[in-house]
Amino acid sequence: MRQDDLVRLLDELTQRNADLTDEQEELRQDLAELRSSTTSRQAAQEAAEVQARARGILAGTLPVHGPGVRVTIDDPSGGVRAQVMVTILEELRNAGVESVELSGQRLTASSWILDDPDGGVVVDGAAVAPPYEWLAIGDPKTLSVALDIPGGALASVRNAGGRGHGDGGGRPPDHRDPRARAAGARHAGDSRGR
Repeated sequence: MRQDDLVRLLDELTQRNADLTDEQEELRQDLAELRSSTTSRQAAQEAAEVQARARGILAGTLPVHGPGVRVTIDDPSGGVRAQVMVTILEELRNAGVESVELSGQRLTASSWILDDPDGGVVVDGAAVAPPYEWLAIGDPKTLSVALDIPGGALASVRNAGGRGHGDGGGRPPDHRDPRARAAGARHAGDSRGR
């Protein structure tokens, strides 16, 4: 081979090597973007799932498990009215309750409690009579303290002629969510036995 041919061949090889190096760098960048995109997509999906779960809990459509308290309100004189029940609910919410039930009715952000003219209260359209049972999922110590503060929820019950007593801060039966009944073995959202 002549020297001119060797120089041209060397130039072509050098250029080809530079092109391959550039292509390799582009492929590395594409791979990094794909990995980042996959990670971002996974992170977005996980965040969406967490948000959907939180909304489901607030809407009362998803089961909730965890520690909490059970409080029973006896009302022999019929003086415990809807306003007292709303006070209890407000105290529980202020204490950070995750999920709450009143005598079998899961309470959500849109729940309402009214006095029933026939006695007891109406919760989201369902008549509820004493004794009232509150099941609340959240930090048991915080919930118990919140309910028993002087002038608070249980004081309102006593002032209305009722008696409130709880489990002292434990958990709803079998770590079940508030829609589960004490006698059943279901979790909220489980329609068996209804």
